[in-house]
Amino acid sequence: MLTWLGSVLVLVSICTGRAAASDDEQCLACHGEAGMKSESGRSLHVDAVTLKGSMHGTLGCTTCHQGVNGYPHPQPMRLPSCKSCHEEPAGQLPKSVHSMLGANACTSCHGKAHEVQAANKIVPSQCATCHSDAVHEYQLGSMPPPERAGSSKRQHV
Repeated sequence: MLTWLGSVLVLVSICTGRAAASDDEQCLACHGEAGMKSESGRSLHVDAVTLKGSMHGTLGCTTCHQGVNGYPHPQPMRLPSCKSCHEEPAGQLPKSVHSMLGANACTSCHGKAHEVQAANKIVPSQCATCHSDAVHEYQLGSMPPPERAGSSKRQHV
């Protein structure tokens, strides 16, 4: 009985994965085109290779772009929000020095949603974009490492 149930679960997960891949292929049929733009001229292009190598590469398009089931897309088109999945860091942001970045706070450090990289791949080079002196001091060993979010000291979100 347990073997049969396990087989069914494996089959369902394989079929679900194929359906998600198929849906993503449908999205990328248009959004994979380099010149894809909105009516206002904003790029809607998604580089499939870059997306696959990003932290979001294992997610299906509709994981973030909820309510999109085909073309034409629902109007108005809702943009995904980082806080939908990243509630804790988004909640810490208003108390952080990085809140001054406003609507671009997440993407300024982490990159665009289709290009997000793991922190260990972008630190300290991405931090140096705005904090070059502090990163240089850190690399020389003359300042302590920054505190992690959630520590009892200052919040660095």
